[in-house]
Amino acid sequence: MQKDSVFMIKPFEFYFDFASPYSFIAHKKIRKIEKENSIKINYMPILLGGLLKSAGIKANVDIPIKEKYMVKDCKLLAEKYNKDNSSVLDDQVERLRKIALNQFQSSSSESDELLRLLKWKDSDLDQFINLLRSEFNLHEADVDNQMQALTELGLTESEQLNYVETALRILGFTKTYARLVLLCGHFSTSDNNPYESALDCGACGGNHGISNARALAAMANNPKVRETLAKKGLTIPQDTHFIPGQQDTVTDEVILFDLEDVPATHQQELIELQQALKEAREKTNLERLLRLPDVTGKESIEEAIPVAKVRSMDWSQVRPEWGLSNHTAFVMGRRALTQEINFEGRTFLHSYDPAQDPDGKYLEIIMTAPMIVTNWINMEHYFSTVDPMVYGAGSKVYHNVTGNIGVMYGSESDLCCGLPLQTIFNGERPYHEPMRLFCVIEAPLERIEMLVERHELLQQLTKNRWINLVAIEPQTKKFFFFQYQKEWKPIN
Repeated sequence: MQKDSVFMIKPFEFYFDFASPYSFIAHKKIRKIEKENSIKINYMPILLGGLLKSAGIKANVDIPIKEKYMVKDCKLLAEKYNKDNSSVLDDQVERLRKIALNQFQSSSSESDELLRLLKWKDSDLDQFINLLRSEFNLHEADVDNQMQALTELGLTESEQLNYVETALRILGFTKTYARLVLLCGHFSTSDNNPYESALDCGACGGNHGISNARALAAMANNPKVRETLAKKGLTIPQDTHFIPGQQDTVTDEVILFDLEDVPATHQQELIELQQALKEAREKTNLERLLRLPDVTGKESIEEAIPVAKVRSMDWSQVRPEWGLSNHTAFVMGRRALTQEINFEGRTFLHSYDPAQDPDGKYLEIIMTAPMIVTNWINMEHYFSTVDPMVYGAGSKVYHNVTGNIGVMYGSESDLCCGLPLQTIFNGERPYHEPMRLFCVIEAPLERIEMLVERHELLQQLTKNRWINLVAIEPQTKKFFFFQYQKEWKPIN
């Protein structure tokens, strides 16, 4: 290259995750290159965890041997580039973020402790906070703008209002609210499992449910949505914050998301929620594990969590969990109906308050959406159990994944269309009891009749007994069995 040559170097983009130690080290080098070569570098913040998840790749920190190497690698890189290789803990990162967002003042006792831990001077802290604000747009106004953009992306304000109002009213969740409200989706973790999506959210098309939970929480926290809801008689207190989460149905861990948006005034409630979820996980782990045939039955609560975690990571495990096997019923009504009953994990529950739905608008949604999805699940398990080789998928032992669209028996067969034996059988005996779905609805009889008559699909399901429909009359608390052509048979 000639000394007097002139090169026009186009700007380039640096995609980084603020939480990544590699991003921090790269940032230091890139800033130097930018100044020395007069290059314009556009900083593009991303969520690396989300990208890895969408590509089906585990993060280094989730793979023990890689995590161990990564720590060494970062230290070597830090030493190579003459940077301080002392670790910065998540708690310290969170304090820096809060200072940049003016959630507490840099002169407070919090920052004094931070200076001591980081071995910084006041000027170092001020310089770093200014960098966060100028280079990374980490300031209060920008965060508000980002939240506003998130809640408007793809959905108008009226659409957001409709989703939030429908979700709350369909559950009868309209009167009292806690300071923290958890909206929880679910997913399943397993390795070497072509049927992993069968353990994920059926209503989400066999995907994880967290996207829906995060979207609904963001919309429910939108001040403009709340303002309009109040005008419609649905008032959410100002100090109520919706938080999204997702349950791993193999390990029973509930992962909370968007914790950075939880107000500082709600930190105590957040700690209490996390502790309650931890205790629930321990107890549920043990209860669910004891139903699995290859568990010894000698596990204690302390041992349940690691045993369940191993099952989710074991490539040879053909049954990470029972999933929805052995379900029998779907109950739609107020929580008071079921809160004292142990259904042993065999019943779907959907909150519904008939007193808040006089015209049946929300019951219609439940009967034509969640109840239909539950019927699909029931039929899939039913036919896979009664004829596992034709309507099921046989054994996982001789499955071959084909074209990333399905599985075959050995080297040649039709694509298997149902569930494998390991999902529904315990040895030679069915674990799933093949029963047609038993639906219980707390609502006036005439309201249910009206909705069945309005939808041909509901007529087919009830007439042909693919669904056994029972009503609980809200006033008398009496049970009635629905027979086709508007006939109700009292159940004593």
